[in-house]
Amino acid sequence: MLTIEGAAGQGASAFISSDNGDMLTFGNRGLTGYVAGSPAESISSMACGENVIVVGSYNSRNTFPVLQGTIMGFDEQAYPVDGVSSFTSYGTTFSGKKLPELCAPGMTVISSVSTPWVKATGPSSGDLSAKVDRSGLSGAMKASRTDYWGQMQGTSMATPYVSGVVALLLEQDPTLTVDRVRDLLVSTAQAMPADTEPVALKWGAGRLDAENAMRKLLGMPSSIGDVTADTERRFSMEQSDGCIVAGIAGEAGLRATLTSIAGQSAGTAKGSGGTVTIATSGMAPGVYVLTVEGNSGAMISRKVVVR
Repeated sequence: MLTIEGAAGQGASAFISSDNGDMLTFGNRGLTGYVAGSPAESISSMACGENVIVVGSYNSRNTFPVLQGTIMGFDEQAYPVDGVSSFTSYGTTFSGKKLPELCAPGMTVISSVSTPWVKATGPSSGDLSAKVDRSGLSGAMKASRTDYWGQMQGTSMATPYVSGVVALLLEQDPTLTVDRVRDLLVSTAQAMPADTEPVALKWGAGRLDAENAMRKLLGMPSSIGDVTADTERRFSMEQSDGCIVAGIAGEAGLRATLTSIAGQSAGTAKGSGGTVTIATSGMAPGVYVLTVEGNSGAMISRKVVVR
């Protein structure tokens, strides 16, 4: 056991670490007067630099398929869906900064697995979730390398998830600095309920919201180009069976109209929050012109095909 003694009113903290990477924590064996310890202040030293974005993990799912044809999973009470992952470290830097800054999916994430590792270790079908099926191929395609996928959990999965979102943001604006990217992610994260202070600290700003981060970026005034170019940059559109969802980031309200090639009105809709949904179900198949206008006067048109 470890005992720390001192004068009344003083406090002390003890930390334990491992040279070989094992995760260690203090326990109390049920003995009265001894503190069991917690993962508090366990944040990695790698996360304490200034030019990094520190990411925790939440349980986006707790089940996963395996090649055996069954569904495997983890205890729902230990890893509840949408709960912060128990293995996420948290702490405060010497400058008072609370970490992590936000959380991303990191539990039972299906990702690619090293083919050489599979060949070297021979994992069972219960350890892998998918592989390339080349049974119907021939020649060079049949002889090609087989790729594999499996599940893994950890902040090591949440971090590359965020890296992909950061890449999308940089694709839109290559001039973004790490501080601006951090602000985009943290300011648009979804705040999550927390029943205790440790859980709140683990969540940071909350759950990553890639769409909100992108919309906030697109709603920022463009540093180059004219007003038309800025509207193009802020415009988004998704089409599915029965409707079209269009948006101009940064607009408080939108009005959308659908017009046939002959100039006849086919439908109108209004929306708020930078998006508007216009129904296409029941319309005759053909080419239409979608026009979206914002409260600020920004306007953009697109040809759409209704099938």
